[in-house]
Amino acid sequence: MVVEKRAESGHDESNMKGAPPLENPLSEREMEVSRLLVTGATNAEIARELFISPHTVKVHLRNVFEKLQVSSRTEATMVLLQRGWLTVPGIEVPAPPQPAEEAVPEPEPLPHLPARPAAWQQLYLALVAAFCLFFLIAPNWLNQVQAPVSLLSDAGQTPLGPPALTLLPRWEMRTPLAQARSRMASALMGDSLYVVGGEGVGGETLPSLDAYDLRINEWQSLAPLPEPRANLAAAALDGILYVAGGSYHRAGDDAGIVLSDELLAYHVADDRWTPVGTLPGPLAGAALLAHRESLYLLGGWDGTAMHDEIWRYRPSTASASGAPLPWELVGRLPEASAFFGATVVGDEIYVVGGYNGQHELDQAWVYQITTGEWRQLASLATPRSGLSVVYDGLAVLALGGGGWTRRVDTHERYDPYTGQWSNFPSPVPGEWRYLAAASRDGVIHLVGGWSGDYLDAHLVFQSSFRALLPVINND
Repeated sequence: MVVEKRAESGHDESNMKGAPPLENPLSEREMEVSRLLVTGATNAEIARELFISPHTVKVHLRNVFEKLQVSSRTEATMVLLQRGWLTVPGIEVPAPPQPAEEAVPEPEPLPHLPARPAAWQQLYLALVAAFCLFFLIAPNWLNQVQAPVSLLSDAGQTPLGPPALTLLPRWEMRTPLAQARSRMASALMGDSLYVVGGEGVGGETLPSLDAYDLRINEWQSLAPLPEPRANLAAAALDGILYVAGGSYHRAGDDAGIVLSDELLAYHVADDRWTPVGTLPGPLAGAALLAHRESLYLLGGWDGTAMHDEIWRYRPSTASASGAPLPWELVGRLPEASAFFGATVVGDEIYVVGGYNGQHELDQAWVYQITTGEWRQLASLATPRSGLSVVYDGLAVLALGGGGWTRRVDTHERYDPYTGQWSNFPSPVPGEWRYLAAASRDGVIHLVGGWSGDYLDAHLVFQSSFRALLPVINND
């Protein structure tokens, strides 16, 4: 269906004559859905126009109905038009009847004013106009998508030196990394935590692959990446470490940072890397997760725009021609973003926080892998990006984060039974972002990251306690 009449937003006027304009409670995305709603577009047409799924459209419409306190599309359309939040060319909606007002006597005429304002009045008006102009323009400066270097590197920031760590209850220090770094990828496989790539001191992109043996508390250096990578994603599947995308400095390239579309595999058995294929496109800040026999690639940034695609790749599926296997588009994120945290819990993927190109997100969503459906969780207490998300067997933890518009100095824990997030303190004062994290038997390992400088810290947090109860046999 081709919609010939497009709704236009009206932010500074109201169709309710004589009544002050009401504050619009709808978000920017909900207004985009509403603009198509008032034209009579169906959910499928709205989804196609906005490049989102029909299920996501239903979620946005449900939120619109709740905020407007209506129960149908017709009621929502009337409210949006009557309050002047949306207008449709050629259609005028009568305002609700207003109570009759008592006649007010005409005021006495004002005395004649001078033809020209005084000098001090002209100066005053000029200062007020400049002040108002500044506050109109300033939000646009703050909300612009950041330059590539600020999104992909911490090197442009003035180092403040590593923070002084404060060991809190349930926190311990372990053997640090051999080299301070942030923006790396990590995955837990067997009894080892693998940390790959990242950005080191001075903004150097690293090829390093290190494995931490959880049994003996030691790091081991392994075969490095074929090329240095930062802002990459990693996942372990069937004894192989897969690495996707990332960014790097190409030698002799004046453009600076370049994005990668490579998918690489590290074979633990013989300590070697092999190319697997290419991603649907170059990406940085994406998430790579393993579930059963598949890899799932979510979101990311391509150097120009944020992405919302969810791609599936099945390494075990043989290709008769020997050509690289294709990626399959299986869904879309509720909002295009990158640098979010994600983890697999059973047959579900938890997606938490992130950065949409303008600000950090406080949203938390769950994607049902088998059905492709989304459900929204309670929001984080603090918006955060550049975080790590893990599942400890009992709860989902959002660790670290921060970003370009705010600082974060706590972690958060989501309890599936209460459906709420709760804060808990961090041993790192100030923000702690772009760290690597993994969970094993109620113990969380947090490695590296950025907090005023590149970190080599390796901390563990006892997130839960498990006790083995004796089995009593009455026989």
